Amino acid sequence: SGIKAVGNSDSIVLENVPPVIPRSLCESMYGTVGLSFENYWGFGGTPDDMKSILEDLGPGFKCFLDYTHVIVLVNQARHYTSLSYLAEFRDLEKTIQKYLELPHAEICHFSGIPDILLSSHSSPLQGDFPQASLRNALMGMEVICLEIPFRDISVQSEISWFREKYLK
Repeated sequence: SGIKAVGNSDSIVLENVPPVIPRSLCESMYGTVGLSFENYWGFGGTPDDMKSILEDLGPGFKCFLDYTHVIVLVNQARHYTSLSYLAEFRDLEKTIQKYLELPHAEICHFSGIPDILLSSHSSPLQGDFPQASLRNALMGMEVICLEIPFRDISVQSEISWFREKYLK
């Protein structure tokens, strides 16, 4: 595998991504993106798919959990009801639990709670607070990497809000 050739397994973690990448949504958000198919599959986009990849790679490889991408997966599973392989991921708590059952790094990524079907790291951290399962998962990590876009709201206020809502 090309991933195994890059380095030893202790230094490589694979980030989960949203499973469905629809060309029309990409183009509406980013302009022409040059995709030739209507939909693409993000490898590692479901806990089952990531588990398969990690098993193929062997011991030592881990998942880097992006909880914003987990939320997008749940949004997609709820929206694309005709995609049967997404049906079991409509519940955020169960989906988080399935990811936590995988070998995973104790460092994660979080950039807010999108209400869309495509990953976007431009939504503010502040907003509706989801189920306690997300808060508990985040609290179980050693490091949480926040992606905070610079804009009118101060970064310090976003970090303070995050600490208050998620870490207490």
